[in-house]
Amino acid sequence: LLACAVFFPTLQVPFLGWDDPFYVTDSLRIQRPGFAGFLQLWDSTESWNGNFLEFFPLRDSVYWVLWHTFGATPVPFHVASIIAHAIASMLVFALAGRLGVGRSVQFWGALLFAVHPIHAESVAWVAGLKDPLFASLMLGSLILYLDHRTRPRPWLYAACLVLLIAALLAKSLALSAPLLMLAMGRLSEP
Repeated sequence: LLACAVFFPTLQVPFLGWDDPFYVTDSLRIQRPGFAGFLQLWDSTESWNGNFLEFFPLRDSVYWVLWHTFGATPVPFHVASIIAHAIASMLVFALAGRLGVGRSVQFWGALLFAVHPIHAESVAWVAGLKDPLFASLMLGSLILYLDHRTRPRPWLYAACLVLLIAALLAKSLALSAPLLMLAMGRLSEP
């Protein structure tokens, strides 16, 4: 709730002239109509041909749905970023608990993550949606990985992989997740 309250003023931020036109307001990819337009977001041909610099179809799918549902108003885009950031903050709390961090450190660490000004750009800037989106997915993947290590279940491992792939489809920094999983596995061993 505090993460939402802190970033509530960002609802007044308009689309910005930095990358917002490239990703949303003037994007040919986002504004393609119909289900065929949505499916083209998942076709990497245009990226391989050099028409688009990035291939993050999950992020673009969120933009597409918001654009075709609400149009050219930035408020729903900001709401999506705030919700993704709030979810990431709760997952930081959960991950710290899985790592055996003390309850007070767990709480204050998650609270600091939720309100820290370093997240202002990612949450307030429409083109920054990929950061809280990827963070939520990757943190969820790490939590499921730790759960699988303590209670090996195929569905936990499968869910971990699904969230990891989703995080990769939102931002390439998710490539660091397997290294984090290895480190957490080594640190959790006696």
